Amino acid sequence: MGTRMFVAVRPPESVVDTLTALVEPRREADPQVRWIRTDQAHVTLAFLPDVADGMEERLIEALGRVARRTDAFDLVLDGAGAFPDVTRARELYQGITTGGADIGTLASRVRTAIQRSGNQHDPTRFVAHLTLARIRKPEDATKWWRIIDAFPHQAFPVTHVELYSSTLHGSGADHTLVRSFELRTTAPKVPVDAVPPSA
Repeated sequence: MGTRMFVAVRPPESVVDTLTALVEPRREADPQVRWIRTDQAHVTLAFLPDVADGMEERLIEALGRVARRTDAFDLVLDGAGAFPDVTRARELYQGITTGGADIGTLASRVRTAIQRSGNQHDPTRFVAHLTLARIRKPEDATKWWRIIDAFPHQAFPVTHVELYSSTLHGSGADHTLVRSFELRTTAPKVPVDAVPPSA
């Protein structure tokens, strides 16, 4: 058996701190809702369930090539969503507005690179999101959807893509950073929240 791995974009600490402040007061509110560890918050680009011994270096080289030809971009977390849907939810997430097309392109390049490196990724269609909670049994989660939908939007620049290993245990999984790849930078970008309103 090989190593469980995934490729992701991780938000900066300022975003994680805000998520922590929003999630922690609700962590014990419903025993059916299991909120994420916010220190592991990320946007998954691809999941690799079984990277064979000896294949990791080829994967790292392929992801490095993707990063070198992909420009950094801005991303905004905003709105709520649920898988498969809010009336029988198993997972609740914060959506992505600005930067959705860019992160979709990045995910497509990452998945192509994985295949070309001789590895395999989970074929589930990419949906840009950041998971906030999982529900033990499918249920109508409209209440929690509305709460997440009211969370403030958060903007941040995506400057790196990261490869993690994931080790399962009884209460979830531990994620370990394997390699961080810097995206190509062009002219400095103005943070989304810093753009003044039109006159």
